[in-house]
Amino acid sequence: MVKQTPPGRLEVQPSNEMWAEDESKSSEWTLDALSAAARDLGIEVSRSQVRRILLAEGARWRRTRSWTRSRDADFERKGPGW
Repeated sequence: MVKQTPPGRLEVQPSNEMWAEDESKSSEWTLDALSAAARDLGIEVSRSQVRRILLAEGARWRRTRSWTRSRDADFERKGPGW
């Protein structure tokens, strides 16, 4: 399953339009998304069990961060117009 594209990920179609199989689902594989996708296929598996399976297979992953915020106390004042 992890080798497949997550159902919520937008992909460019031949018509050059962006389309996802199911925009209400995750756009990336997380432990929660994998366990939910497995349940959709009728496989009862918990988040922790998915984690153990991935560790046993030697798979490595990182928590994705879609944005970040500066730890600099003056960050806001350094923006445009200051």
